Amino acid sequence: MRMMMLLVGLLLSLPVFSLQIDLGDAAKYNAFFKNDFNVHRADTQGRVAVGGNMNVNGQYSVGDLINQFDMGDGPALVVAGDVNKTDNSAFLTVLNGDLLYAGNVTGTNISANLVNTEKENLPINFDDAFAYLDKLSDDLMALTATGSTTKAGWYLDFTPSVTPDDNIYVFEVTQEQMNTTGGWRINGVSDDATVVFNITNSNNIAGENTWSNNTCLAGQLGCVEISQTNISINGELLSSRVNEFNLDNRLSSQVLFNFSGASEVNLASDLYATILAPSADIKTNDSVIWGQVIGKSWQGGMQINYDPFQPVGKTVSVPLPPTIWLFILGLAAVLYNHKRNSIHTTESATNIAAVVA
Repeated sequence: MRMMMLLVGLLLSLPVFSLQIDLGDAAKYNAFFKNDFNVHRADTQGRVAVGGNMNVNGQYSVGDLINQFDMGDGPALVVAGDVNKTDNSAFLTVLNGDLLYAGNVTGTNISANLVNTEKENLPINFDDAFAYLDKLSDDLMALTATGSTTKAGWYLDFTPSVTPDDNIYVFEVTQEQMNTTGGWRINGVSDDATVVFNITNSNNIAGENTWSNNTCLAGQLGCVEISQTNISINGELLSSRVNEFNLDNRLSSQVLFNFSGASEVNLASDLYATILAPSADIKTNDSVIWGQVIGKSWQGGMQINYDPFQPVGKTVSVPLPPTIWLFILGLAAVLYNHKRNSIHTTESATNIAAVVA
C-alpha cells in the first residue's frame, strides 16, 4: 500500500502536458493545402505546397519574395498532383525555386524550372502533415479562454482575465459576434503577446457577406465566414506595422485564427493573421491576407502575402485528460502488483529452500 501511495503521489505531482504551437511542415510555407489550390489573378509571395492539383485561371505568380524574406533553399512550389493552366493568354510564374510536381503540367506560358518526380520523393507527406495539423487545431480549440469577448457597438472587445505565464492569450469568437461587428480591439495584453482566436459557428447561422458569391447559408453545417476584422492590439492596428519588404516588428505575425472542425471558411476581407483551417475548403474574394494559410483546399483570387506566424510563448499548458490519468494509474497498479508478486515468489522460493535443507 505504501508503494502504491508513493506512485500515486508521484503521478499527481507531474507537470501538465505542454502543447507547442508549432505548424510542423506547414511552417516553411506561405500557403499549405491538403487538396487542390484553385487560383486566378493574384500571387503568393512565399513558398506554396499543394497536396492535390493546382488549377490556374489568369495571371499568377509564386515565390517572388522568397529571397527577400530569407525563406531558405528548396522548391518554391510543390504540387503532389497536376498543374493545370487554363488561360493560355496569361502567365504562371514561379520564382526563386523549382516547380516540383508529381503529376502532369498542362497549358502554355509557364515560366518556371519544372522538375517532375515521384510522389513519394516529394519533401512533404501531406497525409501525415495534416493529421498533425488537425490535432493541433483541435487541441487549440479545447483550450480555456484566457479572457472575455464582448460586443461594444461596432467593436468586439477582447479583454484578458488572467496573465498567462506563456504570454499566449486565447479568445473565443462566434459567427453571431462577427456578423454585427467589424473592429476587433485587444486590450490589456503585452505588446509582444501571441493571440489565438478560436472561431466557430456552432448555431450554423448565415454569414453577412452580401458582396461576394462565397457566403455561409442559414443551416449550413461547418461553415464560418469572416467579412470585416480591423484588429488592433492595445490601440495599434495590425495594418499599421506592415512593410511590404520587411518582416521586422509586425503585429500580424502574433495572431492566429483557428477554425477547428470547420468544413468551409469564407474570407471576404483583408486579413492580418495566420489561418489554421486544416479541414476546411477556403473560399475567398479578391482581397489580401498578410500571414500564412493552412487549409484543406483553396478557391479564389485573394493575394497571399508572407507574414510567418511567430508565437512568443514556447508552449500552451494543457492538463492531461482524465482518461490519460486513469491509464497511468492503471499502469502504476500493474507495476505495483508485479512488484508484489515478485516479492511473494522470492519468499516462496526461500521457504522451499529452507524446507529442503
